[in-house]
Amino acid sequence: MRLAVPLALAALITACERKPEEPIAVPEAPAAAAEVAAADSYGAPGAGVADVAFWSHPSVAFESLLIAATAEKVTAYAIETGAAAFEIPGGAGEIEVFYAGEGAGAKGYILTASDEAYRLYTIHKDGRGFDPVALANAGSPAKVICAGGGAAPAIYEAAGGKLSARSLAIVARGAELGGPRAIADIEAAIGCDVDPLTDEIVTVSGDGAIRRVDPASGAVLGIALPQDLAPSASSLAVSRSEGGEAQGQVALLDGASGAVSLFDAKDGHALGSIRVKATFDLAAVESASRIVAGSANYGGVYRDGALAVVTSGGGAPVRLVPWNGVMGALSLPVGAAIDPRAPAGAAPEDAVISIELIEP
Repeated sequence: MRLAVPLALAALITACERKPEEPIAVPEAPAAAAEVAAADSYGAPGAGVADVAFWSHPSVAFESLLIAATAEKVTAYAIETGAAAFEIPGGAGEIEVFYAGEGAGAKGYILTASDEAYRLYTIHKDGRGFDPVALANAGSPAKVICAGGGAAPAIYEAAGGKLSARSLAIVARGAELGGPRAIADIEAAIGCDVDPLTDEIVTVSGDGAIRRVDPASGAVLGIALPQDLAPSASSLAVSRSEGGEAQGQVALLDGASGAVSLFDAKDGHALGSIRVKATFDLAAVESASRIVAGSANYGGVYRDGALAVVTSGGGAPVRLVPWNGVMGALSLPVGAAIDPRAPAGAAPEDAVISIELIEP
């Protein structure tokens, strides 16, 4: 059982930040892991999947893609059917999908990182192909990266105790990465995600410490410091409440057991943990190496988003769990899936339906 960390230890973490921040919240001990079922699996048995990402179709939700990177290639799978939509030669250790621009016209991009360089690709609007993009200044990627899109795309790198930002200028002839600009001190980061609803960066360290970073000011806010939890991977899920309020969960993976623990992305309180159970055609996930939460509508059972778990056990390497199944197993309300192409900030005006009654 994970016990609450004394406030003194939480204060020690905050004292090490370069920028002033509020104290890290101390989450209560989560209950035993609830079991959830994967609805689908992807990839050839035994394939060594290093990372995955989601691409949301701009108009037909069930034609969205799950994209998996191995040491040999990057494969995009149709979430609905499991069929390969396209393959990109050349392997990668990390992969990110982002959308440059805002609204329906925003273009989807795949960013891959290997030991040698970043590579950039556009995704065709129908999701059935890709085009390489010439990328300048693409050398020496970090091991922990996350990408933000919108009007000013950027890549964030966590390495050497620093979180740095790199601008990504996309023009007709290609793209160019700017040099790294340190924005905050983050020790031993194992994961980062860009919150598409706020543009803040959510980082997770090897001791489980969860922080939010404002990329503009460098201000760091400690959210949680779970005890007895040394995650091997992390991810961020976001959604909106019925009233349009932004909400989210930070998922931390215990790789040795395959258990995924969730914490509130605002105040850090523990929400519970889940394990992927065996079904009639899929073995249980007993160990895992990566998790990625997708927060858009991918159609069907994935209309509220999905959780991809990369297992190191037998069978297909990627298991996909409906996000409403994760939240239901923990008796938590399911928020509305987001539009990843929408600008960050307040909920769109049409998020709330207004009904006007007219007297006859």
